[in-house]
Amino acid sequence: MVKAVFLLNTVIFIGCSFDDPDVALLLEEVKITASSDRPHYILIREGSQSEFAIQDWQQTYNVRALRYGPDHANLVEDLEEFLQRVEALRARSGPAVT
Repeated sequence: MVKAVFLLNTVIFIGCSFDDPDVALLLEEVKITASSDRPHYILIREGSQSEFAIQDWQQTYNVRALRYGPDHANLVEDLEEFLQRVEALRARSGPAVT
């Protein structure tokens, strides 16, 4: 069931890592099966991860990094900005198909 969620939706990871081998395996399987046009995202604080790790996530798992910060205090403000961008994209693409 979790695999279906990843195949049919865009997922944003907040407050987790890819150190769990079950999550890593699931993401690898989903990347093989799904289109690379529909990436997933992970929210990370600026400077908390190396550029190598960020590029590896994108190549291995089709997960793109969304950076906030530079401090945790910027998280709420940056999430609100992210929400506004998502809503603008949705408005341009028309009604969602369910």
